[in-house]
Amino acid sequence: MPIMTSLLLLGQAAATPAMDTEAFKKSLAANGDIAGRYIDCMDTGAKDSLKKHIGEASPEVAADEAALICKPIASEMRANTAAGFLHVMSAADARAKADQLTDTWIGETRTKFVSLVDGWLATRALAETRVKITGGLWAQCVRGKATVWAKLKDEASSVATAAVSACRDQQRNFVTAAGYQNRANGIRASVTQESELTWVQTMKDNAIQWVIEARAASASQPASARAQRNSAD
Repeated sequence: MPIMTSLLLLGQAAATPAMDTEAFKKSLAANGDIAGRYIDCMDTGAKDSLKKHIGEASPEVAADEAALICKPIASEMRANTAAGFLHVMSAADARAKADQLTDTWIGETRTKFVSLVDGWLATRALAETRVKITGGLWAQCVRGKATVWAKLKDEASSVATAAVSACRDQQRNFVTAAGYQNRANGIRASVTQESELTWVQTMKDNAIQWVIEARAASASQPASARAQRNSAD
């Protein structure tokens, strides 16, 4: 139920003949406009959050960041609601009722936006873009670690395994994005879980090659250059 309708019904139920219910209705009618501005703000804020956190985006983070930006509008609704209830109840009761109804509406709105953003992430175009971005960031992280740690005396496979393990955050972001892509293509969620082991093994295989390449490049350099590079690392 829209907040304005809820408030009007509660106010009418609490009113006595001596109370100015018409003033109450007029005061709270402004909540319709406030609610509309809050929804528009949440929509813009959630989309901006997705752009800012394209790789690690989540519905909850997007909704919470949007709610933080839109907090002044929520405060406006809270104040306007309390002012409306002053026409039909005491100041203390008006503040309490305004807090209760506003908090409930804000909470319900957040839940709706979490669901809305979840749907956005599962659109094919966005899902494919996020898979490319997160896959690139994961590979970049692993390759960076593998290249730096190639100077260690460990077997290339051990260095590669360590490099992949050091990039678990990037791996998680990629797997999450891939899950949304599968969902966009109508593929069941279990396929993402089953595929993760293959993706990790492929990344380890790539990391082994990167270690070998780094060691080969190092070996081809003059001894003085290798010493200087190792001291810099």
